Amino acid sequence: MPIRFKPLAVPFIAACGLAAIALAPVPVQAQTAETVVAIVDGSEITLGDLVDIHQSLPAELRNAPFPALYPQLRERAIDSVLLLKGAEKDNLGDDAEVAERLADAKKRIMQQIYLERAVASALTEDAIKQRYDENYLNQERPTEVRARHILLDTQEAAQAVIDELDAGADFATLAKEKSTGPSGANGGDLGYFEKERMVPEFAEAAFTQQVGTYTKSPVQTQFGWHVILVEDKREQQAPSLDQVRGEIENELSRDAINGVIEGLRENREITLFAIDGSPEPAE
Repeated sequence: MPIRFKPLAVPFIAACGLAAIALAPVPVQAQTAETVVAIVDGSEITLGDLVDIHQSLPAELRNAPFPALYPQLRERAIDSVLLLKGAEKDNLGDDAEVAERLADAKKRIMQQIYLERAVASALTEDAIKQRYDENYLNQERPTEVRARHILLDTQEAAQAVIDELDAGADFATLAKEKSTGPSGANGGDLGYFEKERMVPEFAEAAFTQQVGTYTKSPVQTQFGWHVILVEDKREQQAPSLDQVRGEIENELSRDAINGVIEGLRENREITLFAIDGSPEPAE
C-alpha cells in the first residue's frame, strides 16, 4: 500500500539545490495519482505523493514545471519514507512527545475544520446571489459620459476647430489631424468615464453638455484648450456576478468566521489578566 507523508521541514531549496532545476524536463508517462514512482523496502511512493510535495513548495519553486523538479521531488519522498521507517524502528509512535504534538495538531485541525464547515454552509449560491444584488445590482450607480475631445495649445486654435465643426467638419477627423493629446490618433475617443476621473473644468463641461453636441466655446484646463463632443450618457454598468464572485465569496467567508467567533463568545465567562498576571477590570 502507498505510504502517505508530508514534506520535511528542512528547506527544499537547500536540500535539492537550485542548479538542479535547470535539468531538462522529465516526461511523465502516466498521469494517475496512484502511479508508483519508487519502492523503498516494500513501501510504495506514488506520483500523487510527489504532487503533494510539489504543491507545498514555496511559490517560486511551485511555479516551476513539475517534470523539471521530478527527480528532486522523488528523492525528497524517499528521504521522508526512510525517516518515517527510522522513527517507527525507534517506536516513536508510542513516544510521549509525539503524542503531545499529535494532540496539539488535532486541536488545530478541529478548529480549522469547524471554521471551514461554517464557511462552506455560508457560501451557497443563493447567499452569493443575494450579496451580489445588495452590493451591486440594487445600488445607485454614478452617471458615465462617453466623449471625444480635441486638445490644442491655444484658445485661438481651439476656436478655429469649433468654426470648422460649425461648417460641417467631422469631429473624429479633426481630432486625428489637429489634437495634441494622446487620444487624437483614435479620433479623440475617451470612452466612458465618471466625473471624478477628469479634471474639474473638463468634467463640468462634459457632464453639462447635451448628448450629440460639442462645446461652442473652448474649455481650458491645465493641459491646454479642449473642444469636447459628448456622444452618450448612461448609468454606470454593474459588473457581472462572475467578475466579482471571488470578492463576494471572501466577504461572505469573513462574515461567517466573524459570526462563528461572536456566537461562541456570547454568554461565556472570560477573565482577562495583564501581562504581569494581575486581573484586568471587566468591560
